[in-house]
Order: sequence, then structure tokens, then C-alpha cells
Amino acid sequence: MATYEEESRFQKFKKTMKELTWKERLQHLWEYYKWFGIGAVVIIAMAVSIVISVTQNSREMLYSGVCINLSMSDEGNAYVTDGWFDKLDGNKKTAQVELSPMSLNTGVDTMTDIAMAGGEKLIAMITTGDLDYMFMDASSLTYVGNSGMISPLNEFLSQEMIARFEGKIVTLQIDGKNYMAAIDISDLPFVKKNMGSKDKVYIGFPGNTSRTDKNEAFLQFLLDWTE
Repeated sequence: MATYEEESRFQKFKKTMKELTWKERLQHLWEYYKWFGIGAVVIIAMAVSIVISVTQNSREMLYSGVCINLSMSDEGNAYVTDGWFDKLDGNKKTAQVELSPMSLNTGVDTMTDIAMAGGEKLIAMITTGDLDYMFMDASSLTYVGNSGMISPLNEFLSQEMIARFEGKIVTLQIDGKNYMAAIDISDLPFVKKNMGSKDKVYIGFPGNTSRTDKNEAFLQFLLDWTE
């Protein structure tokens, strides 16, 4: 049952609204109740996001990559996601292929919140086996490679494929030992057309997934790109 104070407040509100024009009423409602509306929108958006996330996570991941500190054209993104998905004969109702942009501050002294979140996400994706490959610029290659997040190329690429990139193999050192960490793919037509904002673009593979058998085929897929 409403109290006297609540009833008085309601009567005052009715009187105020009656004295206003329709335009003023809308302004009044927005001014005093906008945060309730915004809150409702946020809640609905969160609910939709959760539903989408659950739906996506319920689908099998056929292949997953990140594009670190690099831009990718819409055409290029479609090629390595939809095009590669079709190459794998995936069923869109039950499976997916994805490429996610990632910002990573590789500076020694400072790291922004966004970059910190990017680093945490990258580590999580690798340790859980959810990441198959990484497109990287020079600084992120050094950061990722020196952190031990890249597997040696010869663990899952044939000697024939490695030979095709002669002079483009990047060697890094972990625990005093050299290993083939990444490939400079800057000269590939696919990269020049779709990732032309950087001088150097590299690809590396974490190797901590059950899908390493697709890595060589994916490289060939990049080599096969034509405009």
C-alpha cells in the first residue's frame, strides 16, 4: 500500500506533467528517467551479447587466428575466414573460423590497459589451445617469440613448404637455442593487397592445438590468393 509521501510525490508529478507541453513532457521524462532507460538498454545489450557468445561457443572451432597490431581489409578478412571455412567444408550451423584483431603494446617500460588485456587474451587463447596462427608486425613477433609463444615451424611444416620461403624464415632464440619461429610474408600478394599498412608482416603458429595439420594447407591458401 502506497504511503502518503509516495501519493504526494505522484500527485505532484501528475500536476507537473499537466502543465507541460508534449515536447516539454518528453524532455522532462528524458531528463529524470534517462538513466533507467540507458540501464535497460545496457542490460538488453548484455543479454544479447551473452546469447551470441553462447551460440558461437557451442560451435566447433575449425581454425582461429589473431591479427596483432596490424590492419586487415574487409576482403582479406573474408578470404581468411569465409574463404578458408569453405575450403575446410565447414557447416556454418555447427562450426566456425575466426580472425580477431588484437592490440598489443610491446614497449618495455609501459603497457596500456587495452594492450594488457590483449596480452592476457593472447596467453589465454594459446594455453587453452584455441589459437592456430598469428599475423604479427615486427615488434609483436619479437615480444611473442621471446615469450616462448611460438612453436618451431619444422614441427608441423614440411621441408618442401619451408624451402618455398627460403630467405624469409625468421630465427629466434629460446634458452640459448635457435629455432625457426616465423615467416616473413610481407611480399605475398595477399599481404600487399590486404595488409599494406606495415613494412613487415609475419606469420607464426603457437602449435598448441589439435589442428596443426591444417597449418601447411593454410599457408598454401595464402599463397593461392589472387585478386
